Amino acid sequence: MTVTNRFARLGLLAASVLLAGCSSSPAWTDYTYKAQHFAAAFTAPPKTTDGAPFLVEENDGTVDFGVTAACNIVTDKTSDQILSDAVEASRISGTVRNVTYTALDQTMGREMLVDRTDAPTVKQRIFVRDHCLYLVFATTKDGPDDDRVKHFLDSFRFL
Repeated sequence: MTVTNRFARLGLLAASVLLAGCSSSPAWTDYTYKAQHFAAAFTAPPKTTDGAPFLVEENDGTVDFGVTAACNIVTDKTSDQILSDAVEASRISGTVRNVTYTALDQTMGREMLVDRTDAPTVKQRIFVRDHCLYLVFATTKDGPDDDRVKHFLDSFRFL
């Protein structure tokens, strides 16, 4: 093998290793839910469950992205009280930790992690706006710090 061929093969090997390390990003598509007053981006067509509450979810075994929307809330509680109740209700699913305030537009909400037994940790955000309670959740097999979790949560917006 000549020196030129050896360098050419090393160059091809290095390029192959670099390309193998690059994974293509999933294509994100915006989906709009006018009746529930929100939109979010998913990497595959999500399934919807109409009813009270409304659920839209993409779950292929490696990712679980979704939004639960309960609209037409009738209560004397303030938005802050509803948010606190929703955080407490999340404890049914697992151990809630790292609860922080978050905002979307002018709407204050809560962000938290929910550790579940034998399942990946869920990162979720909860908002109350115009008589609707929104629970936006995301998890991947790579955990709550996965860029796809952030992308999905950040894609949620009010209409």
